[in-house]
Amino acid sequence: MTKAKAIKISIITLSVLAVTLTITVLAIINYFLPYSSIRPVRLTHNKIVKLFYKHEKPSNYYLKYENFVLTVDKGITLRGWFIHAQTSKPKGTIIMMHGIATSKESLLLMADSLSHHGYNCIPFDSRAHGESGGVNCTFGYYEKHDVSKIISDVIKKYPYSPPFGIYGCSLGAAIGIQAMAQDNRIKCSVVESPFASLKETVDHYWYNVSGLRINYIPNEALKRSERIARFWVDSVQPEKSAYLIHNPVMVVYAEKDRNIPNSQSKRVFRNIKSPDKKLYEVKGADHYSIVKYGGHKYFAAVIDYFDRNLK
Repeated sequence: MTKAKAIKISIITLSVLAVTLTITVLAIINYFLPYSSIRPVRLTHNKIVKLFYKHEKPSNYYLKYENFVLTVDKGITLRGWFIHAQTSKPKGTIIMMHGIATSKESLLLMADSLSHHGYNCIPFDSRAHGESGGVNCTFGYYEKHDVSKIISDVIKKYPYSPPFGIYGCSLGAAIGIQAMAQDNRIKCSVVESPFASLKETVDHYWYNVSGLRINYIPNEALKRSERIARFWVDSVQPEKSAYLIHNPVMVVYAEKDRNIPNSQSKRVFRNIKSPDKKLYEVKGADHYSIVKYGGHKYFAAVIDYFDRNLK
């Protein structure tokens, strides 16, 4: 093979690689990342039965409950449960919000504990999750208004339900912070691993998946996510919403969280204006094992915080 022919083959090979890489990057920006963030895999009740071979519902815990259904927007109906306090007189009502790509069933263990200590509980599937309607998750942009609509509806149906608190995990924690910033009817909350900024969190997710510190790709993908779901990414910043919160909040974080660095949760905590805020670390836990590692001590801390601050 002549030198000229070898050079020609190398140029062709590099050109093919460049085109392939360009097509791959464009596909990631336009078709994979934009939808992977706003359209998480739904964990429906039927899928839970198939995965865990059992029906996870309040009756498994011998809790008195009713189905909770509320239409919050055209074509978007939220579904959950109104679990009654297992005491003669309720202390208040806790709105419970799950993390991304999970569902209301993941909240039942905490709901069982809270209800037996005197709290009504409303675990529900957020829009675009579980059995609820909606196509796109907007990380609190629309969901924070859903929380306010739930409160208004519950007050009509259950006049004895106030005061209201929030228990939220990850995505649910970030929504809870944004909801508290706009609705003073939420008197207290416990939030596990809230992110500080959606954009920063997506950049971090991209790094965990790809190992690349090239934020151009997730940033361009987020711009497309904005157009698809019709929301403003830069407005989803719980650390900024926290400046508007004067009611008590307990921010919980996992020592070994790789999904949402606990530095983000600490930033949210730092900005909360309440003199009764609390920062709670769960040693040894990662993003998905706060309840497991926190154990009975953690459950007791959550109940104690609501008992002291939900007034």
